[in-house]
Amino acid sequence: MDKLKKKKVNQDMFFIHENIFDHTDNYIIGVCDGHGPFGHLCSEYIANIFNTRFQSTYKSSYITKTLPQIVSSTFSSITHSLLAVQTIDTLISGSTLDVVFILQDKLICANVGDSRCVLGIENDNDNIKDKYTYIELSKDHHPDDPKEQERIVKKGGTIKQRYDKLLKKYIGPKRVYVKNMDVPGLAMTRSVGDEIGRGVGIISEPD
Repeated sequence: MDKLKKKKVNQDMFFIHENIFDHTDNYIIGVCDGHGPFGHLCSEYIANIFNTRFQSTYKSSYITKTLPQIVSSTFSSITHSLLAVQTIDTLISGSTLDVVFILQDKLICANVGDSRCVLGIENDNDNIKDKYTYIELSKDHHPDDPKEQERIVKKGGTIKQRYDKLLKKYIGPKRVYVKNMDVPGLAMTRSVGDEIGRGVGIISEPD
């Protein structure tokens, strides 16, 4: 008889909000991919509060800040809010956050982590084989990126592959660790949450 495998918890969440600021052409669309033991709670929390937090930040600062600055402030606010929630253990848990804002004639993509956003533009020419042209809007935040590496190392972190004791070798993608420790082992350099990782350069500043 095959051993029953424990069902993996789905840590992905998404949200779609219409009529932002009571305008029919305004949308917020987002994806959160949780990680760690409580990643599903992190992504759910972020998805539930993002729209309210963004609109509140916008209304309080739209006169003095640009839209990208307001988006950045929203990401920062959500991170601090998540870390303060006592019912969610964010020590080694967190989430990516990839959001697209469609605000009348503006489209802004903001992301932390490695969840991707791609814009598909329909081709008018019927002779073209592919119906759509694709443009990547988001940027993956991986430890392989030299600029991301620099920040992690300056903060006292280290970047390496995970060591498999059974195979006695390093395997998989490069990850972020606290020096001389086996945590957090995060395969990205930016996220929402991840309290231990934030001590070694993990940030929630979006691109």
